[in-house]
Amino acid sequence: MKKTGNIANIILVVLTGALFVLMLVLCGKYIDLRVNGISSSHPKMPENDKWVLSNEEYDTRFNALSLVSFTFAGCRLEDGKMIAAAYDAASRKAVVDMLMKYLPSLLKEKPENVEFENKEKREEFIENLTKTGKYIYVSLYNELPSAAILLCITGNEKKENVNESVFVKNIFVLPDESEKVCALCFDNDGNCKKFISSEDMPYDDSEFMAYTDMRGFAEFEFVKSDKPETVFCKSFDVAPPTLSKTSDFYNYSVLDANTANLMRVFDFNPNMIKSIKSADKAVSYVYDGKELYIDPKNTKITYYGYDSGIHLSKFLKYNPSDKEYSFSDKVLCVKYLINSFDRHVVGADAPPSLVYVAEKDGIILFALKYMYEGIPLLDKKPDITVEIAGNYVNKIDINAVYCNKTEEKKAVLPQNKANLLLEEGNYTDYGAMYVKESGTNLLKFIWTAGKDEGNEH
Repeated sequence: MKKTGNIANIILVVLTGALFVLMLVLCGKYIDLRVNGISSSHPKMPENDKWVLSNEEYDTRFNALSLVSFTFAGCRLEDGKMIAAAYDAASRKAVVDMLMKYLPSLLKEKPENVEFENKEKREEFIENLTKTGKYIYVSLYNELPSAAILLCITGNEKKENVNESVFVKNIFVLPDESEKVCALCFDNDGNCKKFISSEDMPYDDSEFMAYTDMRGFAEFEFVKSDKPETVFCKSFDVAPPTLSKTSDFYNYSVLDANTANLMRVFDFNPNMIKSIKSADKAVSYVYDGKELYIDPKNTKITYYGYDSGIHLSKFLKYNPSDKEYSFSDKVLCVKYLINSFDRHVVGADAPPSLVYVAEKDGIILFALKYMYEGIPLLDKKPDITVEIAGNYVNKIDINAVYCNKTEEKKAVLPQNKANLLLEEGNYTDYGAMYVKESGTNLLKFIWTAGKDEGNEH
């Protein structure tokens, strides 16, 4: 009887093992069917979700958000009516959607110089341009390389033959004499470039006409200047957002899942780091010759790459075609890097927008600003900076905040009326900003203007 019992136990173990192997095979087969869309009872798994079933990180190239936010978006219609999105999501989308039918293909073209004898001639040109015909007009917070704009507003594929040395701040998209689309683009100094489409694209704003009577639009006008400057000339309502510290969502401890995921973006292994705490509750995490400094009190996050940094391939998912990644590659890397962060860390409803690009001593600096429906938050300082040297991201600075939209509307004074309250002087760079208000986390809307020497009032 004892021998028979041993045989029965052996058979039971074998059958259990065989059943376990069969379960593994069936699970693997099911996952393969789901991933490749062969299953008849389930749809194909989205590319965004495939990373969950592997050891790989989420590929941030999928659905990467645009890194460019226009601070002004309006148009002049055929009947001469001039209306602009009044910092409202729906109206901004209507203008930008129309713009996006033309701008990507225009910025691929080789531009022509538009020359002016002097500032007076340029002012006359701008006045004639803004008072005749129909056009879309948008402006940026600051001038950017047209190549960076193109890569930030379009899909995730790399663009060839883009213009790295042409800087753009103000953009007019309009029909030329033959009704084909062209773009007149001005930089910070008022220099003008003309982009003419090689594609057969007639200018058509008929779809947009249906939006013009919707709420969220307001009339605007151009200020007499040798650079394009706009002001709203009608009152409208805004819904100011709230602003919170990210420490409301993160405790910045390695035991916190959110913090561990944040560390992985910086290429840190949360299980193999060394932490050094200071008296003010700030902490430095050190891993593989790199440092991640987190100051919860002031919501500052700084990454130092020191010897090397984060290789760009971590975000691009491809190797450079030459020894070093191109400028276009580096722009895309910043786009994917920013999209890797939890939205609670980088602005949430006020996503970061690229506002500055410069190169010095082989290092390219990208600066970004939080924008809520095209309006910058708090001040003119950048909220995020990314430094790229060669093929590595070697420094990242983040002012970590969480901005949340609200529904309560507040009326604002017409911008042209507000400008009458300014003291005497030559003003430029008219805009808007959300600033802190004492005793509440609800931000306050204000109009802004800067003097020629750069002083804001």
